[in-house]
Amino acid sequence: MQADATLRTALSQLARDQQLMAQGLISASRLDEAQRLVDVASAQQSSAQAMVQANADAGTEVVQAPSDGTATRWRAFDTLSKY
Repeated sequence: MQADATLRTALSQLARDQQLMAQGLISASRLDEAQRLVDVASAQQSSAQAMVQANADAGTEVVQAPSDGTATRWRAFDTLSKY
């Protein structure tokens, strides 16, 4: 899941920034930003897991488009209406 990868990356960056902060090489604000990114990534991961669970409970699957856009017509409904 993308949310998992984002969280792993944020945690790695936080660990690196903590080491740099201990050496006095970065500012406290940079460390704060790294922590904020971990918090955001963690919230996104929790949200994604909740969505997957909700869809599993409902017997549906998540369909995600590769990019933003607007659906103007659903071909699946056209096919189903023939039956």
